[in-house]
Amino acid sequence: MEESTYLKELGNKQLELFNEIRTESERACVIVGAANIDGLLDELITKALLPVKTKNRLCSESNAFTTFSAKLNLAHQLGLIDDE
Repeated sequence: MEESTYLKELGNKQLELFNEIRTESERACVIVGAANIDGLLDELITKALLPVKTKNRLCSESNAFTTFSAKLNLAHQLGLIDDE
């Protein structure tokens, strides 16, 4: 998929998410937002790594990078996200 198309689709998904949660409680917004970021981290890390032929992915339930903090640390150490 072309990068501009991907970014447009991602922006549309984020706008849909915002529209869905804007009437929810602050707590629900944080939980849904964090889950969304967690999914985006999975996608970012997966795109940065070499493809795998098995279903045993790095961020799957049976591997070390299942927690939000572990994914953040991995993405940071890979240079995919910065300190900010």
